[in-house]
Amino acid sequence: MIQINFDDISVVAEDAFRNNGQVTSLRIPSNIKKIELGAFADCTNLERLEAAEGLVCICEGAFAGCGALKEVVLPDSVRGIHAEAFRDCVSLERVVLPQGIRSVDKSCFENCVSLKEITIPADVIVVGDSAFRDCDSLERIIFHGDKTTVYQTSFEGCFHLSAKSAREIAKRFIKPLIFDIKPYADGIGGRLCPFTNRSFVFDGVACGCLESVFRSFQYPDPEEQATVCAIKDGRAARYRRLEYDWKETNTLYWRGVPYERGGAGYQALLDRLFQSVFDQDPIFRRDVGFLAAAKYRIKSYALDPAAAPVTSKEIRARLDQLCVSGGEEPLHTEYVLSDYVSVAKTSVAEHEETPPAPPEVGETRVVVLGGSFNPPTVAHLRLMRAAMAAVNAEAGVFVPSNDTYVRNKLQRQGQENDLLPEQLRLSMLLAMCAEDAGLTADDCEFGRDKQWRTYETMRALQEKNPAAKLYFIMGADKLSILPYWHHKQAFLSQFRILAVSRDGASPEALIEENEFLKKNRNAFSFMEAPEDLDGISSSVVREALKNDREAAAAMLHPAVWELLQKNDKPDFSIRCFDGPYAFLSNFYESPVTFGGLTYPTSESAYQAQKTLSGEEREAFTHYSPGKAKRVGGKVDLRPDWNEVKLGLMEEIVRAKFTQNSEIAAQLIATGDRELIEGTTWHDVYWGIDLATGQGENHLGKILMQIRHELKTGRI
Repeated sequence: MIQINFDDISVVAEDAFRNNGQVTSLRIPSNIKKIELGAFADCTNLERLEAAEGLVCICEGAFAGCGALKEVVLPDSVRGIHAEAFRDCVSLERVVLPQGIRSVDKSCFENCVSLKEITIPADVIVVGDSAFRDCDSLERIIFHGDKTTVYQTSFEGCFHLSAKSAREIAKRFIKPLIFDIKPYADGIGGRLCPFTNRSFVFDGVACGCLESVFRSFQYPDPEEQATVCAIKDGRAARYRRLEYDWKETNTLYWRGVPYERGGAGYQALLDRLFQSVFDQDPIFRRDVGFLAAAKYRIKSYALDPAAAPVTSKEIRARLDQLCVSGGEEPLHTEYVLSDYVSVAKTSVAEHEETPPAPPEVGETRVVVLGGSFNPPTVAHLRLMRAAMAAVNAEAGVFVPSNDTYVRNKLQRQGQENDLLPEQLRLSMLLAMCAEDAGLTADDCEFGRDKQWRTYETMRALQEKNPAAKLYFIMGADKLSILPYWHHKQAFLSQFRILAVSRDGASPEALIEENEFLKKNRNAFSFMEAPEDLDGISSSVVREALKNDREAAAAMLHPAVWELLQKNDKPDFSIRCFDGPYAFLSNFYESPVTFGGLTYPTSESAYQAQKTLSGEEREAFTHYSPGKAKRVGGKVDLRPDWNEVKLGLMEEIVRAKFTQNSEIAAQLIATGDRELIEGTTWHDVYWGIDLATGQGENHLGKILMQIRHELKTGRI
């Protein structure tokens, strides 16, 4: 091991120890502030790097190619780790990034194939282009901050990422993924296509691809079916000659068991198939995770369920739900059958029930309706009252979900800013119930983790109502998921399900199709949904609140409407320029031509104006937004900067939206919502500090002015 003397210097010079095979362990003392470009590059025997507090900057390629390096521990004094700093450190297993670092630069850890986990500190604004490309062992990414953004290529080639990590990455993409899922396409679109060759086992049958299994459902003979399943070329499976016409009987098969094409049993079969692939194929798991914030289409599949064993809608339903759940719970879709499918219905007379008998002496009946109630609507109230009448119940209890559950649900829809706090939702329910002594709301789900289930909710309510018989309201379309519930048998043994029929859906027929439900049929009661619910839902109300508040008020109980008006949430201000609103950020990747130069982002264009040097400005045309901001803080600042910066920002942002029609349409689509650049980095000039609520919000005001100009045609 070579002894390196770092005395009397503050900078390790460029290429100072490049290709030095004698360096095996390295500790950078506190007097070293900067490690220059390539300083320790290709030191192939260097195994461990540790730096004392005081180091500020690690320049481009400083440790690139250190193939034996296994551990890097960096102090919190480090503010910059530049491009390719640790590229091709193929043995690197552990990295401790400094807490105050603002970005992980381009290709910084590219091809670190042994790296399994990385923690991104809260102050990191952007993970750069190809930062962790081809880190094939990388399984887990931990983001400590909410504002970190990620390039689409930042984790390209990291095929063993967990679905959870992939979801977290996808939600932070600077630009959402947009692709088509179709045969033989490049990238994620081709890999997620059912035609793609992937080896897995489904119910003991070896399979070559998803398409082969879909096509095998057409074959009544189990042996021939297994032959089709093994085909690795989806196209060959699709066009294989078929003697049996399943469309005549609307019947498909799996391992000798017939399934009605339109039945809940067949939908459950598709659920299990996708779950099997998800459980067995790590690349499929990762790609599914990336769907969290993606825009995609599924091509080459029928729209009519009567025409094919699977439709694009059915495939999408499974992919979306796997993305949401991460496979942690058995898959159960909410797929709605097309009108083309004729669902076999049991005669009403065959199972006709007399109205429920009055409660026995000393018995009370309580109806329970759970949901987000974000916000509660008159439809919820009408459904509850109809349910109480249907079973002669004395009381009804609304149970709002906690913030974590509702937030995750809204994030999947790109509507996380529409969340009403749980205490406000509870207050709205209680206000709505105030005029009816038999109605109330209970907060038993607040503060619970994701393992808390409906069974636990009902048990908590039973403890509060020990002498009551509890009825849980459930739509007929949700009955197919019951066999996959945790504690399902205990639930049906202790409580009753009040199944609500709507739009012709027959809960009785669905129960007859499923052996588990049929066996527990005595646990069910049935009712028709009230006729005056159509077109009323919480999501419709939320949308109306943005554009037509009078229409929103008509769907809400007066007490709920009053509470909404008293709170600062009903305007649904956009307070964070990330996720679906990332296009509002100056870091958003959208080219801007300004002053005769084209920049990759409006941030790069703005930072370039800090200097009067044409040569320096041109350099900004190649900078990522993070690097532009760093370099902009170091240029020789023009003397009039404080006087001109606000006007320049407005001109640049106006150029961004007038030169890019797609994001201009997105800006207009924000309606009249207040735009606030909520910051966690205490910027009180361009935005508002989310911690204190203080700030001038100049960027938000500029965006709202430009939105007005676009809407009125004044640009």
